[in-house]
Amino acid sequence: MKYPAQTIKPFRNLNDKRIIAKFEIERQYWSDSGVDCGIRVTTIVCVDIKLY
Repeated sequence: MKYPAQTIKPFRNLNDKRIIAKFEIERQYWSDSGVDCGIRVTTIVCVDIKLY
């Protein structure tokens, strides 16, 4: 059984041409290996919470 491959990157990196080129190399590698692949995008949300 083959498991899907995932690349995890912060949202802010999606505008970087070098990162996109690396994604494509990785996608092609996994595709040639017969493995499903995808990109998981992370975002960080900061919330100021006051506990009383």
